[in-house]
Amino acid sequence: MPCCRLTSGTWQPLISARSFRPPSAPVSPGWGSWVEALTDLDFLRAVRGKLASGGMLAVTSLNAIYQYRSPKTALDPITGTLLWRAELDDGTVLTEKQRLYTPSEAVLLLKVAGFADISVTDCRAGQWGQPLDPDDIEMLIIAGG
Repeated sequence: MPCCRLTSGTWQPLISARSFRPPSAPVSPGWGSWVEALTDLDFLRAVRGKLASGGMLAVTSLNAIYQYRSPKTALDPITGTLLWRAELDDGTVLTEKQRLYTPSEAVLLLKVAGFADISVTDCRAGQWGQPLDPDDIEMLIIAGG
């Protein structure tokens, strides 16, 4: 069972403890979609409160370090936000403002939310668990509850 659902264009944690006590809680994508660190922190605290004893959170996120180093980035270096844009075949344009985190920011946010045993690794297919490189576009973050 997923640990969050999309409602009215925003991700919301599931509240019912009976319906959500898995040994792990995959949350992907979505990290940083709320644009505000406080909202991400509230979400992470809610997930932490719902994890079963010994449960793990696994989430992917764009690596802000890669984005800061990229000459073609649309990342605002002051706010750490990126405007994501995609055009569908029918001409519809989707946009979303995302708050990107550096690995150290992500670890700090998770620690403040009450998580422990936090690891940040590479997220390329077949490379999960390998050390994260500054040139990796995405990172895999795993934290114990």
